Amino acid sequence: MRNVERHVLCAENRPLFEELPRRLYGSLYRGEPAPDGLAFFVTRDPAGRVSARAAIWTNPELVHLGSVPGLVGSFESEDDGDAAQAVLAAAESEIRVSGATRIIGPMNGSTWASYRVAMEE
Repeated sequence: MRNVERHVLCAENRPLFEELPRRLYGSLYRGEPAPDGLAFFVTRDPAGRVSARAAIWTNPELVHLGSVPGLVGSFESEDDGDAAQAVLAAAESEIRVSGATRIIGPMNGSTWASYRVAMEE
């Protein structure tokens, strides 16, 4: 499994957090920018470029069966299953340590951003 780096989002490392979506999509997607303070995980390719990322989002207003679930969002990965698995496993591990019994993702804090999908029941 890949070496995973853990960071906390702040002005200093925002370029690291935004590197992969900028490279994959040419820009950041629409919506609210990720807030400072998010724990996030990255893996790097042999050239040192970010190859996958995932962040832990929190929303204390989201309650499921009496507990607040952990949220994994800001997930992106190049075509690299090992890198994707590594960042998701790191996010899951940290969420479980925090006491969450359920993990929901991908969700960047809520379902109201541009990635929202509404489906009929």
